[in-house]
Amino acid sequence: MNLNSFAFICDENIDLAVIEFLKSQGYNAISVHEVGLNNSSDTEILQHSFKNNLVVLTHDSDFGKIVYSQKVDFVGIVYLRPGHFQPSFTITSLKTVFGYDLDFIPPFIAVIEQKDNIVKVRLRNSL
Repeated sequence: MNLNSFAFICDENIDLAVIEFLKSQGYNAISVHEVGLNNSSDTEILQHSFKNNLVVLTHDSDFGKIVYSQKVDFVGIVYLRPGHFQPSFTITSLKTVFGYDLDFIPPFIAVIEQKDNIVKVRLRNSL
């Protein structure tokens, strides 16, 4: 499956402008605020995302640690690095990756990193 095929739940650290961009491009994206999960633990967000077949979009590396250390079920995690930059930086990274022809097989973790205007993806499909 291409990354475009998934619906997303955006962690609290994803800027509203990024969520608005995703929605404007026709992607199914919601914020944790929209589903009443603001101030929830990462584990609660993962549980909600699995139950609702959503991929977590985040700047927080803790999600990957939780799924392996606590054996929490998940569909996918897209971890954007470096985090907390201008929304346009994150949008550029996402636009680039949405254009890649990569096979995202759930459950997966994708680390998307932009450095010196080069976007790299590390993809780990976990079975």
